Amino acid sequence: MYRVEGSVYLREQILFFDQLEEPFSLEKAFSFIRDRRIINEDGYKISEWNVSLSEVEKFAHELSI
Repeated sequence: MYRVEGSVYLREQILFFDQLEEPFSLEKAFSFIRDRRIINEDGYKISEWNVSLSEVEKFAHELSI
């Protein structure tokens, strides 16, 4: 998930643990997320969905997260 102003962009990504520069840890989980790009290395638009930040906040509040 990537927050950009009042929107949250979501996409599927696979994290290959054997390709990380250091062992994965929950304490530093966000350090393993790459910067958001909208075009891949082949020049194609990366598929993603967006939702308003207020909707994410509402959803989290309803689940008491």
